[in-house]
Amino acid sequence: MGHVLAAAKDQLYDCVSIARKLRVMLQSSETNVQLMKKKSSFLIQLDAKTVPRPLHCIPLVLTTDYYLYNYEEKDFPYKEKLEDTSLYHYAIFSDNVLATSVVVNSTVLHAKEPEKHVFHIVTDKLNFAAMRMWFLVNGSAGATIQVQNVDEFTWLNSSYCPVLRQLESARMIEYYFKAHQTSSLTAGSDNLKYRNPKYLSMLNHLRFYLPEVYPKLDKVLFLDDDIVVQKDLTPLWSVNLQGMVNGAVETCKESFHRFDKYLNFSNPKISENFDPNACGWAFGMNIFDLREWRKRDITGIYHRWQDMNEDRTLWKLGTLPPGLITFYNLTYPLERSWHVLGLGYDPALNQTEIENAAVVHYNGNYKPWLDLAIAKEWLPDLLFPNSFFTIHGGSSTLRQWQSQSLSLSLSTTHPTDHVPYNTARISLSQFSYTFQLNPGQKLIRLHFNTLPLTSSYSSPFKPFHDLFTVEAGPFTLLSNFSASATARALSLNTFVKAFCITIQENQPPLDLIFSPTPSFYAFINGIEIISLPSYCHLGDIGVQVVGSARNTLVYVDNTTALELVHRLYVNRHSNDFLQWTTQNMNNNITIWKVSVDVGFSYLVRLHFSEIGLKIAETAHNHFLLLINHMVVSTRADILQARPLQGILWYKNYMVMIKGHKREGKRDIFILCNNLKVMSSLDMVRLRDLKFSS
Repeated sequence: MGHVLAAAKDQLYDCVSIARKLRVMLQSSETNVQLMKKKSSFLIQLDAKTVPRPLHCIPLVLTTDYYLYNYEEKDFPYKEKLEDTSLYHYAIFSDNVLATSVVVNSTVLHAKEPEKHVFHIVTDKLNFAAMRMWFLVNGSAGATIQVQNVDEFTWLNSSYCPVLRQLESARMIEYYFKAHQTSSLTAGSDNLKYRNPKYLSMLNHLRFYLPEVYPKLDKVLFLDDDIVVQKDLTPLWSVNLQGMVNGAVETCKESFHRFDKYLNFSNPKISENFDPNACGWAFGMNIFDLREWRKRDITGIYHRWQDMNEDRTLWKLGTLPPGLITFYNLTYPLERSWHVLGLGYDPALNQTEIENAAVVHYNGNYKPWLDLAIAKEWLPDLLFPNSFFTIHGGSSTLRQWQSQSLSLSLSTTHPTDHVPYNTARISLSQFSYTFQLNPGQKLIRLHFNTLPLTSSYSSPFKPFHDLFTVEAGPFTLLSNFSASATARALSLNTFVKAFCITIQENQPPLDLIFSPTPSFYAFINGIEIISLPSYCHLGDIGVQVVGSARNTLVYVDNTTALELVHRLYVNRHSNDFLQWTTQNMNNNITIWKVSVDVGFSYLVRLHFSEIGLKIAETAHNHFLLLINHMVVSTRADILQARPLQGILWYKNYMVMIKGHKREGKRDIFILCNNLKVMSSLDMVRLRDLKFSS
C-alpha cells in the first residue's frame, strides 16, 4: 500500500501539467467554436441574401421578351380603377418578380370579388420591365394591376428624404463599402444582418411615403413580398381603427418583441419618449388610414426621428424600429389570426395557427424561394398556372427552378434522364381539372411517364391498357390515345404532348377533361399551361398549301387547335426529336425525313436566324427549300417577305397528308441547300381548318 501511495504522490506533478494542458485545449476549443459560430452566421446571412441563379434568370428572360415583343407599348386594363376609393387597394414594394406574383395571385384567388381589387406594385429600374412583362402576360383574373418604377418618383430625393441623404453620406459609405474593414467572417455576427443590401434600397423605406405615392386614396393595405394570402382580405377595410393610422398584429409574447428589443433605451431621446414594455407589432400586412396619416403628418414624424438617428445610436438600420417610433400610440391591434409570422425562422410554429391564418409571413432568413427554406413547399396551391408552375397529381406544385425552364420550350417528345413527374393521377373513370385563365394564346403541355405502368402488373391498371381522350374546352387534344403505346413506339419512358389554343375574352374557365375508353384507364403525370406572346395563330394571314395553286390558302385562326409535333434545331449536333432522319449529299444539300400520321394537315414552320438572313442578302449565297420534292421558297422569296425590323422571323408552309388515319404514317421530305440561313424547323398538326380559293 505504501508503495502504491508513493507512486501516486509522484504522479501529482503530472496531474497539474495535464490540467494546465486541458485548460489550454478548452480555451482553444471555445475560441474555435466562437469562430465557427461567426462563420456560420455570416454564411447564413450570405445565403439568405444571395439571389439564386434561377431566380436571377427569371427577370432576365422576362426583360428580354418585354423588349423583343414590344410590350413596352402595351398597358394594363382598368386604369380608371387606380384612384377609385370604393375599391380595395394594395401596395406592394418589391424587386422580386416571382414573390410579388405569389402575393397578388394568392390574394386574388381568395377574393370573393377579384374585379374590385387593385394592386399597386412599385419596383426598381432594374426589374421594372420584368415585373410589367410578368403581369401583362399572366394577368390577375380580373383584378387591376399597376406597376411603377421607384426611380421615376422625382420627389423622392435626398433633399426631401433623410434616408437617401444619409445613404449618400461618407459615414454610411464607409460603413457599407470601406475596403480596409476586417473580414466579415470574423466580424461580430450581431452586425452582419445590418449590412444587408436591402437597407440601401428605397423600396424598403417607401412604406413611410404612402400618401405621397397614392395622393388620392383613403385606405391602403400594405403587403410584404414574402407573405402568402389564405383568406379573403376585404373585411380589413371595414375594421374600425378608432382614429389610429396603422392596423397591425402585435407580436409581443411575455417579454419578447417589446420596444426595448428594438430601441436603445440608454439614449434619453428614446427613454423619455417611449415605454420599453410597449408591445411591438409587425410590418408585412398593415391596413393604413391615409386620411389620418395626412392629418397627423406621419411622414413628418418619420423624418424628424430619422434626422435624429443619423449616427445610428437610437436604433440600428431597418424599417421596423422607425415604424414603432413613428406609429407609437397610433397603431390599432388586429386579431392575431389575420397575420401569422415566423415561417422564415421558426420551424416549431403551431400548424393550426398557420392553417387558420388569413396571411402567413415568411419573415426571417429562410425565404421560401431559397434552398435553405424551412418548408420546401411555398403554399403552391395558391398560384395560378403559368410557365413557372405546373399542376401535379391534381394540385399545383412548384416547378423546379432551372434556367432552362424559363424558355418557352415547344418540345413534345424530348428524352431526358431527369423525370420531373414520378407520380400520376390514374383512373378508370372520367376526371378533370379546371383552370381560370386570362385571354390569349396558351401552350398546354401534358407530361407522361409510362415506366411505373409498364413495369407493374397490378390490376386493374395493367401495362399498355391505357386508352383515353383529352379535351380542353371546345378542343379535342387527344382521341383514343395510348400513352404507353406511344412511349413504346418512340422508345422512350417519358414524353410530352404539347398543344396551342387561344382563350377568348369572357370565356369561362378552361376544363381539361380526361375520359378513358370503357374497360381502359386514363392517367396524367403533369400539366403545364404557359402564356405565349405570339406563336400559335396567324389571324388573317393565309398559308399556302404545298402542291396546290397559290390562291389556295389555309387560315390558322383562334378556332384552330395546334399540336406541336416535332422541332429540329438545324445547326446543333443534338436535337429534341429522334424522329428526324438527315441525309447529306455533296456536303451542301440536306434532306430531312419525318414520319407523320395520315389524315391530318401539318404546318411546317421554318425559322430564320438574323445572321442567316444577312448571309442570304449577299449575292453569292443561294437558298432553296423543297417540301415533298416541290420548291416552296428561294432566296428571293425570303428576302422579299422579310420584315423591315425584327430579329426572330419565320415562314409557314402547309402540307396535307390525305388518307384514312388507319393507314398509319407517311413521310414528309424537306430539302435545303443552305443551312446557314435557318435556325430551326417546327412541325405542327392542325385541325378545324378553313379554306379559301
